[in-house]
Formats: sequence, C-alpha cells, structure tokens
Amino acid sequence: MPTFVILEKGAVKDTLVGANPPELTKRVSSLAQSIPVGSEVISEDPQAALNARLKSLLESAKVITFIKGTVDEPRCGFTRKLLSILKDTNVEFSTFDILSDNAVREGLKKYSNWPTYPQLYVNGKLVGGLDIVNELLADGDLIDTLTA
Repeated sequence: MPTFVILEKGAVKDTLVGANPPELTKRVSSLAQSIPVGSEVISEDPQAALNARLKSLLESAKVITFIKGTVDEPRCGFTRKLLSILKDTNVEFSTFDILSDNAVREGLKKYSNWPTYPQLYVNGKLVGGLDIVNELLADGDLIDTLTA
C-alpha cells in the first residue's frame, strides 16, 4: 500500500496512507501555499506558475526551439525543416518537445503571442517560426541573430 510522507526540515509534516490522488493533491497544495521560496511564497495562481515555468524554459539555453517531436524524430515537416536549418548553422541549440507537455504547448502560444510551432527563441526572446527563420536565412542574418 503506498504511503506518502511529507517532510519539512526533516520532520514529518503530514502522512497519507493509500492511493488517493485527490486527497494527496489537496494536502500538498495546502502545504505548498505556505512554503517560503527565498522571501517569496509559492504562487497559488496557476497562470503565474505556468508563466514562471515558461520563462525558466526560455532562459534555459541561449538558443532554444519549441518543436513537435525531437531532434532525432521530428513529428512535423516544419520542425524537420527548422532543425535542418539550425544544424547547418553549427550554432549550439536546445529543443523542447511541446507534444510532451500540453501546458507548455498551449501556454507558450499565449505567452509569446505566436500561435504556431515550431518557435525559435534567442536569449529568451521570440525570433519567430519557420517562415521568419527562412527570411533570416535568405537575408544572411540568421547566424547574427543566433549569436547575438
């Protein structure tokens, strides 16, 4: 039988015996509202929490692209083409598979006001999708954009 023990500074704060996801969620949420993070308290606002997560993802690499699938297995033609272009630049980049996380997939569209994927970011700022990358490539500005 599963047992969940919630600790705070090594002391047992709460215990839940048995598989009861709604009750576990309730207890963890209740405790999380009062956990200090530095001088702040974890936000109860799900949108604020998602925005903070998106910001963290955007800042996780100098160049990051949000794609459908992975580098080894792109799941759409636009992703495949963007990855091909990025690989040809020899600029290091990271990826995030938006099909693996619907909250990120839907949230990033609103966060960046860009409705389609793939999306390319440099230094945490949206460059655009495949059409913009193609324009930068055609104008000879892509490398400068990626290394700015």
